[in-house]
Amino acid sequence: MLEVISIQEWDDPADYWEKYGPENNPEATVSYIQLDTFFEGLGILVKRGLIDPLLVEDLMAGDVMAYWEKMEPIANTIRERYSPFFSEYVEYLYNEVKAVYEQQHPELKAE
Repeated sequence: MLEVISIQEWDDPADYWEKYGPENNPEATVSYIQLDTFFEGLGILVKRGLIDPLLVEDLMAGDVMAYWEKMEPIANTIRERYSPFFSEYVEYLYNEVKAVYEQQHPELKAE
């Protein structure tokens, strides 16, 4: 998680693909896909009502929000190039957790 959210830096999606895409950095790609798959699965569980979004917010709101806010442009590029539904439930999870976060912590409302 730390590698994807905190260590990797890029200017735009093209710069990301140059630095961290599968051709130049397969290890970074694996880290990204593993993390995205985790959040995608968690998003499905929230969507199906098997996990309460309040619980996810309590446990990892910062991680969910930081991940999606950083990786959304990359996910959108993958959607355009390969799969229109890539990270669909990650985005859903983000929206659900952010709404709970803003309700639970109005003094810290995410911008």
